[in-house]
Amino acid sequence: MLEKIKEYAHLNNVPIIQDEGLNFLLQNIDKYNVKSILEVGSAIGYSAIMMAKANKDLNILTIEIDPKRYEMAKQNIEGFQLNDQISIINLDANNYKSDTKYDLIFLDGAKSQYDNMLNNLYDNLSDSGIIIVDNLGFHGLVYVKDLKIKRRTRQLVEKIKLFRKHIVEDDRFEVILFDDIGDGMGLLINKKGCQDGKHK
Repeated sequence: MLEKIKEYAHLNNVPIIQDEGLNFLLQNIDKYNVKSILEVGSAIGYSAIMMAKANKDLNILTIEIDPKRYEMAKQNIEGFQLNDQISIINLDANNYKSDTKYDLIFLDGAKSQYDNMLNNLYDNLSDSGIIIVDNLGFHGLVYVKDLKIKRRTRQLVEKIKLFRKHIVEDDRFEVILFDDIGDGMGLLINKKGCQDGKHK
């Protein structure tokens, strides 16, 4: 069934996490002893399902803004009988309001909204939590100087570049960019949980 989900995503241009990016995600879930996850950008549920299957102790809330993808993700989650581990809501992540704290926030939604999402969701990050961001390379376009692409795509690339600059300069986090993994991954470590420069 997982292969069917991947095949559907490929045939219908639904963005799902690359294998390298998924491995990076799972490794850091183990490394930072993550138990609770807020995922922004469910798509059709692939990454949430893979995280839940890899670790039975995880509790995941995933948010999807697109109603059609939300319904597909919901069905896929139910198909794997993972309702006890994964909750899903149809919502713009910029409108998410809750007092719940998460060990990991995984940003994989609308790239143009990364800055807004980060600021809106920061209070939902536990003191010793981490944020992982996908698609910071945006198909390699972020690293190209003279882009000969459509204006709309160029504007999106510029927003991602600006977001990269903002997070590196953000005093709330220790930031590591992994441009050689997947489509470019970012690891943001909450400094509230750091003592003597080291994460708890």
